[in-house]
Amino acid sequence: MFLGSCKENKSQPFNKALLQAILEAKDSLESNGKSKKLLSIQFYRPDRCEIGCAMKVFASDFYASGYVDAYAKIGNTIVAIYNLKDDLYETIDKNDITFFTDTIKGYKDTCVMFVTKKRLFYAIYKSDSIKRVSYCFDDFPCGPPIRRPRCEIGVIYKIPKNQWFYLDSLQAEKEVLYYRNRGKQLK
Repeated sequence: MFLGSCKENKSQPFNKALLQAILEAKDSLESNGKSKKLLSIQFYRPDRCEIGCAMKVFASDFYASGYVDAYAKIGNTIVAIYNLKDDLYETIDKNDITFFTDTIKGYKDTCVMFVTKKRLFYAIYKSDSIKRVSYCFDDFPCGPPIRRPRCEIGVIYKIPKNQWFYLDSLQAEKEVLYYRNRGKQLK
């Protein structure tokens, strides 16, 4: 009797250069604390930085639902992705990530984009050239919120609470189509 085996799909959403930078940052930012840490990457608008395209990597135990674009997994680590549209060198495969629509299970949500004390900065020169930079950016702004945050404290909502998920899901579907079509246009 022939026994077939099922191979697990181990596709990687990050290209080799970005994966190497994320793993380096993960090792540097890892803490021995008991709280579960979420690794986050935030792309930076190149028109505000003298080195062109840049990226911030930081660790926290929460995410900002109003700003997060997507997330992916590396081993047991969840990587939240912010400012995805500023990934100008296509270092992330948009077909291998999960676009955020509701929550990242196991992590706390926060209403505003937060500042972390421990963070690393990288310059992205091209898709296969990502280098850690030795200086810190004082101003590393996130883009405008892309959806209503999930937490209610200090936020005034203009639409009924029961419509949040529906409207955000429609927005996420539009983003998926945008990235898929953008990839076709680049080829």
